[in-house]
Amino acid sequence: MRHGTGPRWKGQPGRMEVWYATGSAEDGTGWWIHYEILAPRGGAPYVHGWAAVFPTDSAPSLARFGPKGCSGPPRGGVLDAGDATLHLGEGVSHLVGEVEELSWDVEVTATGAALYTFPRWAWERELLPGAQVVDLPGMGRGTISAGDTSYDVTGSAAQARIFGHGSAQRWGWLHADLGGGDLLEVVAAVPHLPGGLLVPPRPVARLRHRGKDLPVEPLPGALTGRA
Repeated sequence: MRHGTGPRWKGQPGRMEVWYATGSAEDGTGWWIHYEILAPRGGAPYVHGWAAVFPTDSAPSLARFGPKGCSGPPRGGVLDAGDATLHLGEGVSHLVGEVEELSWDVEVTATGAALYTFPRWAWERELLPGAQVVDLPGMGRGTISAGDTSYDVTGSAAQARIFGHGSAQRWGWLHADLGGGDLLEVVAAVPHLPGGLLVPPRPVARLRHRGKDLPVEPLPGALTGRA
C-alpha cells in the first residue's frame, strides 16, 4: 500500500496499534477520532477508542467506545470496534460510529505521500519502543453529530498511525497543516518501560516544505531537543 502501509500487529502480546484521525473544518470546528488495538501481556487483545468534536461556539463533546474482543489484525481492511468501525483502503480511510451522544461518518483521503515522523526504518523494522507515521495527510469529508447538532467537518485532515509496546507514560503531540502541501509533525513521549520516567521526553519533529521532508534524519535532532 502506498499509504497506510498495512496493519503492523501480527497477534503477538505486549503490543499496541493505533489509527487516529484529526481535522479542522472550514468553520474552525475541530475533531479527533481514535481507534486502538491493545494486546496486553497475559490478557486477551481488544479494540477500544474515542471520538471528540470541538465546536467553535460550544463545549467539546467526547465519547468512548469498546472494549471489544479482537482475535487478530483487521481483516479485509475493516477494524470492528462494536459501536465503531474503521475501513482502510488505498489512500483513504472511512471512520463510522455511534456511541452515547456522538455519531460520525467521516472519510479521510490522502493528498500527499506518508510523512514519517520517526525515520522510516524505525516504523518498518520496529526497532524502537514505538513509532508514528502520518499515513494519510490530506482532506476530511463527512459529518459528526453531537446530540441534535450536526457538524460538516469538510476541511484539512490527516490520519496517523502508532505501533509499539504500549502507551507512553507521558506524551505530547502536534499536527499542523501549513497549506500548499506543507506539514509539521512533532511527537514527544516517555516510553512505558521500566525506568521510563528517568528518560526525559525528546521531541521528534518532521517538516514537509516544498515537497522535501526535513530533517533527513530526525533522531539526532531529537537527542538535543527538549520537551
